[in-house]
Amino acid sequence: MKTAGNSLTVFLVDDDVLFLTALKHNLHEKFRSLIKIHTFSNAEEFLCHMQEKPDLVVLDYSLDGIDGKSMNGIEVLYRIKKASEDTDVVILSGQRKTEVVEESLHGGASKYVVKGRKAAVAIQNKVNVMLHEHREEQDRRENTRLNVFVLVIFSAFAASLVFFYLKFR
Repeated sequence: MKTAGNSLTVFLVDDDVLFLTALKHNLHEKFRSLIKIHTFSNAEEFLCHMQEKPDLVVLDYSLDGIDGKSMNGIEVLYRIKKASEDTDVVILSGQRKTEVVEESLHGGASKYVVKGRKAAVAIQNKVNVMLHEHREEQDRRENTRLNVFVLVIFSAFAASLVFFYLKFR
């Protein structure tokens, strides 16, 4: 996970501006300063910001864009995975077709969420899991630093004992 500091960077990509705004508001209310949220209403605008390497991208499967010529979610998913394998992607769609779900998951999405009343909860759960994993990773790094510090102190103490033993023997 590529988080900077204690927050996750979440990109929301959906051409349905009302849904996009509602999802952003919902996530902001739930997580406040724990996540940084950026929204994009089309694939091209989003891809211009991929160098920021978000931790999570919530991506609409059917990105029609304003002119109907925008890339679809699967095309964007492949580009995300090519640019940053570590970026976690959740595909959002109104479709419940098995082949659409399979195409999304085989393309590298970690989760497929059907748009509806429970979509925000499913995405909140995904963010919760990622935040928990991030905290565990931070704890592991802190424990590693502490272990190295203790090892250095112990080694210095042992070396001092050997030195004094040999000097005053």
